[in-house]
Amino acid sequence: MRRNVIPGPGSSQGRSPSSLHERLRFGLAQDFQDSSSDVALGSSAADLVIKQGAKVAVVEVKTGDPGLPLPSSTSAQMLMLTYQAQAQFPGKEVLPVLITNYLVSEDDETELKQQGIKLVRVTGADPEYGSRRFSNHFAEVVGLQPDLSDKTL
Repeated sequence: MRRNVIPGPGSSQGRSPSSLHERLRFGLAQDFQDSSSDVALGSSAADLVIKQGAKVAVVEVKTGDPGLPLPSSTSAQMLMLTYQAQAQFPGKEVLPVLITNYLVSEDDETELKQQGIKLVRVTGADPEYGSRRFSNHFAEVVGLQPDLSDKTL
């Protein structure tokens, strides 16, 4: 089954995704049937949008040096994506999702939760980024179902 994978700026067209950011985004796009990459939402774009029934997950992937803290602008960026997605998908439940390997302080985590932003952490302990296991973990945190029917074990 063909997936809606659109290579973003700086992506490896025609090759396997090379960066962690690309591997995460590509793997999720492969495992969720109605997904689109680099979706314009007003003045900004989401890394991935996944539509499932009455729900729309707006996904932002933030990767970099895992020893550094989450960039301070992340919360504001996620709120803007959420508001823009709500305007673009009226009547749908918008689920803002942040996937990151950055350090997230307790204060940042509390702020994200208060704003309704779901946090999916990526650690170096899980080398299978973009795998079925990551997609299942993502689905559990976000409350969606991956489409793994055409995948082999």
